Amino acid sequence: MKKERKKSMRTFFVILILVVGFEIFIGIGLILFPDIIDSFANTFNLSTKIDTSQIEYTAPENIENINPLIANLEILPPDYDTLVKKIGVLTQHEKTRLLRYGQTLHSTDQPNLTDTYKYIYSNNLNVLIPQEYIDTYFISRISSIIQDIKDSTVIEKLLEQLNTRFPNFTITQSTEEIDISTYKDIPSSDILIQWYMFNNPKSSNEYTDYLQNILNRYTLTTKSVEDTEEDIDLTTYTGKIYFDTDMLKIYKMTFILSYLENVYSQTKINKEDITNSINELKDMNGKLAGYWNDTTQDMKSILEKISLYYGLNQEEGTIKYLLRSIQGDTIQTYIAPIYSSEDLEINDNNFNEPYDIKVSTQAKNSTRIPIFMYHQMGNPPNGSSKFVQGLYVTAEQFEKQLAYLVKNNYTTTNSLGLYNQLKKGGNPSQKTVMITFDDGTRGHYTVAYPLLKKYGLTGTFYIVTNRSSIIGTELKEMANSGMEIASHSATHPNLVNITDMEQLDYEIYNSKSMLTARTGKPVYGIAYPACVADTEVYSRVAGAGYLIGGSCGSSVDHYLSRRLSLHRVHAYGDMKTFKNLLSGQRWEYDN
Repeated sequence: MKKERKKSMRTFFVILILVVGFEIFIGIGLILFPDIIDSFANTFNLSTKIDTSQIEYTAPENIENINPLIANLEILPPDYDTLVKKIGVLTQHEKTRLLRYGQTLHSTDQPNLTDTYKYIYSNNLNVLIPQEYIDTYFISRISSIIQDIKDSTVIEKLLEQLNTRFPNFTITQSTEEIDISTYKDIPSSDILIQWYMFNNPKSSNEYTDYLQNILNRYTLTTKSVEDTEEDIDLTTYTGKIYFDTDMLKIYKMTFILSYLENVYSQTKINKEDITNSINELKDMNGKLAGYWNDTTQDMKSILEKISLYYGLNQEEGTIKYLLRSIQGDTIQTYIAPIYSSEDLEINDNNFNEPYDIKVSTQAKNSTRIPIFMYHQMGNPPNGSSKFVQGLYVTAEQFEKQLAYLVKNNYTTTNSLGLYNQLKKGGNPSQKTVMITFDDGTRGHYTVAYPLLKKYGLTGTFYIVTNRSSIIGTELKEMANSGMEIASHSATHPNLVNITDMEQLDYEIYNSKSMLTARTGKPVYGIAYPACVADTEVYSRVAGAGYLIGGSCGSSVDHYLSRRLSLHRVHAYGDMKTFKNLLSGQRWEYDN
């Protein structure tokens, strides 16, 4: 009995020592190693495996973007003039892309994305947040959340023992079949990224290659908004914000967040930073799902986080502006800075590319360059005849015609350019027109000239030197801006009816020398008043050194031998006639 009692007492003291020792160990551990103890405790609160079998993703049917579409532009967007004052004039190809596709890339001299954003904000330009930016931000944040969950539940020293004792606990990764609804544990971040990005890629995305390049850096992200001293202050920003969201992506992001929230709840972890991160992304995703053209402080906060985060995590390179015109209640253009990528190609060797109107058969051995003839810019007087009305083209009609030319990548030529092409023979490689104006009326300077500059095109202005409504300094300004100033005689008589040869020479020779004196540029072309001339006139025109002479007619095909009596087709305001003439078809005027 004594032996048994002694044995019992020894057992008691051993247990007591073990219990006290364990409590002392725990106490010391709580003081010295709180993170390890927390991780140890959290580990053994886990189920042997995380069950996600009930979390299924069903692809939405007929999901539509709530945001308006990229604008189908007939002219450059209404905010173009204001925009270029702050970011510079677009090149011809950039204008063509903007008109053709509703978006383009434009160069900037800003050194990095963050400074570019600051410039955009300080100038109150409308900010575009493409889906690519949202992808970068969300995927980086989600990768961090996944890593935080794993770090909180499995510490390295226990991992091997846990996998030995609980084989089903092992976190598996498969890249062959991406279906995260079948995972029983937390999928790795790269699995989620592949599923999110590429199972249902965004259609008609012109920046897929660009997105693929930055995707390779998602998991290498080390910076965050909180880690930087850079500051973007949106408190005084008055521009508009446009999130160009892909609703399928937003839908998938909602599922990923629900998935992670479910996994997180099963881990029995109670870490405030993980909970806050998930809730913040859920709130942001919900706002994006129902957002368009909102300038509330909440959306500015989202903009600041996404744009700054995106800017901090990009490599150095050449910055460009992405301009995108959006059709809402009105058309407005939004800007996003991106590192340069290849833009959509514009082919300058496009003469034989399709036309909107079937082209007419071209005259044998001719050069096809339509020469348009305009007279009055503006609205015709009330009660005017059909003939008078036909002489007027409004500013709106003229701008649409110019925009059509740029959208279809036409170039313009002048008298010297046309003469050289006639000498060379054949057609130009690029679709080409010559735009001419008779009489030097006031609207040519106030309406036509500014629009030609806006669209990067040139015009030939035939000036009656003794009675032009455009004064000498304005003519010099136009000539210095690339416009051609040419002769329409001195006083606008019918040259064929002049019997006094000195008077005829005055109309032809003196008008040329006077225009040269006013502009400082050579004069290569003349247009005959009322479109009439004869052999005597042609002889004196050639003797005066003119390279071409403009008459009237219906043909768009020309020969060097007839360079002093070229056909010019009358330009009306309607687009149907305009397109017909570009294709060499007989005009049909819609009054």
